[in-house]
Amino acid sequence: MGNSGSNKKTIIIILLIIIVVIGVLYFTVLKKDSKVEYNLTTSGSKAENTLFKDYNSYKKFIDKNNVKDEITNGVTFKKSTLSETYTEDFFENKKLAVVVVYEDTSKDYMYSIDTIEYNSDKTEATIGYTYKYETFADVLSNTWYDYMFVELEDTVEHVVFQNINSK
Repeated sequence: MGNSGSNKKTIIIILLIIIVVIGVLYFTVLKKDSKVEYNLTTSGSKAENTLFKDYNSYKKFIDKNNVKDEITNGVTFKKSTLSETYTEDFFENKKLAVVVVYEDTSKDYMYSIDTIEYNSDKTEATIGYTYKYETFADVLSNTWYDYMFVELEDTVEHVVFQNINSK
């Protein structure tokens, strides 16, 4: 009977180890909070948040608003250019949205793209972004607009832009 009690303890220990491993996998892999990638650049021109369905409308927007070509990935901080990233080929398989926020030197601004959620047939996307400002930083000496470009599924026909943390 001593051997049977020892086997039961071993089985219980093995089950506990399995439960712990499953719990760790669940919280590290399945519930992983992945960051939404987006590209960031600036312009001196104000623009509305926009969904681009084709290259021509995107290119007209970029030219009209004199958007800087150099972009930085908001997650990896890798540098590239708009002209190399968003080409006619890009628009064959994807759509592109832009979120435009104001910035100046008088306050501390915080902005990011936080979530992208699609409806069931992926024809509508909701882009959740943060745009808020904090305390006085300095006398206003310069103003500009930050343009955050978000890649979307090709099926998207409409975008809801939602500031999830504004002040």
